[in-house]
Amino acid sequence: MIDTVVSKTVRYRQFSFIRVVRRTLALIFPLALVGVIAQVLSTVLFSDNGYLYNVFSVGDWMPKVVMVVAQNALLALSQVTIGMLTVYASYGAARYTAQLYQIDDQIPGITGLVTSLLLSVRYSQRGVSFDQNMMNYGSLLGGLIVGYLIGQTFRWLVKKEALKPGRSRHTVDVENRVAVCVRPILVILMTALTLNIILNLISYYSSYTQAAAILQSLSSGETPFWLKMVVVCFTTLLEWLGIVGSYNFQPGMDSTAATANLNYAFAHHTAYGVPYPYLGSSLYNSFANFGGTGIALALLLALAIVARSNNKQRMVRVNFLPVLFNGNTGLMIGLPVILNPLYLLPAVFLPLINLLIAAFAIFIHLIPTPVYWIPDGTPGPLVAFVGTNGSVVTLLFTLALLAFDVWAFLPFVRLSLAVEERIHSLDAKGEQTDNV
Repeated sequence: MIDTVVSKTVRYRQFSFIRVVRRTLALIFPLALVGVIAQVLSTVLFSDNGYLYNVFSVGDWMPKVVMVVAQNALLALSQVTIGMLTVYASYGAARYTAQLYQIDDQIPGITGLVTSLLLSVRYSQRGVSFDQNMMNYGSLLGGLIVGYLIGQTFRWLVKKEALKPGRSRHTVDVENRVAVCVRPILVILMTALTLNIILNLISYYSSYTQAAAILQSLSSGETPFWLKMVVVCFTTLLEWLGIVGSYNFQPGMDSTAATANLNYAFAHHTAYGVPYPYLGSSLYNSFANFGGTGIALALLLALAIVARSNNKQRMVRVNFLPVLFNGNTGLMIGLPVILNPLYLLPAVFLPLINLLIAAFAIFIHLIPTPVYWIPDGTPGPLVAFVGTNGSVVTLLFTLALLAFDVWAFLPFVRLSLAVEERIHSLDAKGEQTDNV
């Protein structure tokens, strides 16, 4: 059974798109890691609502001007890294697709970058601007697909002999290469411009906003519990695909119901028996978001237990702090989890299992419903503890839940490492090449 899974996964990894995706994710991983660390520090340490800011009373001893400068600098760093990951993914995917078919990669790469930027442009009465949601990590899959299709377009429309890879020694060589690429560049940019107009029309009629509002309403206090579970699966599936932002369980989105719960807790001096015990945001952030979507902290700990190679242990070390404070972008890209079939089941269904167990524990009054304010970036295992005003039973329950998640991830991590070993073995024998 295990050999069958490993063999099928190896064949999956040999598809051209997946090979391009793997190389592109490896290329942008350092940017993702630096960006998520900057984002976490800005949120957790220098924001008034940040966890470490409140724990260490940073505002009492650090000059305001220092905090403002530090926060703005970190935000700037995160914007030019994870804030533009889709653009970098388009560039990398176009280049690696060209390399896969042994054609020059420079012009396809630049075309991928420009195309991604063009698709992100939005029109308004004030002129044009960039849609940040189309450029950041939330649209990573789109960037990968765009880059891959651009590379394929150059492969189809340009003779391979005209774009043989090699160093251009003279200006005339560059001019000749560009000349044969004019047709595919025009085809790509005209297609991108058409798509851009369609996207702007959709945006003009507020289709994005309406769809997001419908999704957000599905976790309100009156929504059936089973429907909230469907939305949880949908959310984690999107992140596994490299699509984030369509729906997220953000604290405060159930404001009316959450306020009713908080008022009940104040009036009765207990969080047991609140009118809305199964709110999507409170349950998800407390029991199904350890380290970010897909319970990334459990995956990281399982990897630390199983992995023996220096590369994987380094991956654990560099991602530990951001994942601890719920910044999982580096791990999703660097491991990678995105489009990795071996992590699909645990990433999608473990949060659901956690929610079902937590809901049952609340139903039998083993633990109270988290109702109190939670600082931004609170480590996942402490969210429920803080949200229940320091319930030790809830803390122990959460740690037991995390231990269960780590145990559940172990066989999937072992399978993933076995696939890596099989591919390295095949590369050594020359039977196939995963490098593009």
